Amino acid sequence: MILFTILSDFLLYLVMSFLAGVLVLQFVPEHRKPKISIRNSAVLLGIASIPFFSAAPAIQLLGLLLNNASFGSAVWTAITEFQVGQSFAFSIFLSFFWFGATAVNSSKYIQAFWFLLSVLNMGFGSHAASLDFLPGLFSHTIHFYR
Repeated sequence: MILFTILSDFLLYLVMSFLAGVLVLQFVPEHRKPKISIRNSAVLLGIASIPFFSAAPAIQLLGLLLNNASFGSAVWTAITEFQVGQSFAFSIFLSFFWFGATAVNSSKYIQAFWFLLSVLNMGFGSHAASLDFLPGLFSHTIHFYR
């Protein structure tokens, strides 16, 4: 299970780096932008993959909770009582709206808003934030962002 989590985190970091690059390029003036073409479908696929790649810690938690509860009860407990479950549920919410904003070619500022909320959400669901909320949230968010 740990290998699954490591691979999932690696892919999540990779996708978020790609999306950060796409977003940064939107703020670069046209005459200074490199001559590259990024398909909107690649960006949408990246956004849609975020909940899948951020699910590993929640799946790991669910596996532990299933030892003592039914599936429905374990899912409900994971989402309502644990930060990692709340973060996973929120990543679905964020990705849905970010996907929609990108699909309709909304403002770069709106897309940046969804990106920054997604980065904050990754910090919220981190192990560091579960140990000591504010220091953990900020340290993991900065670590994830850099």
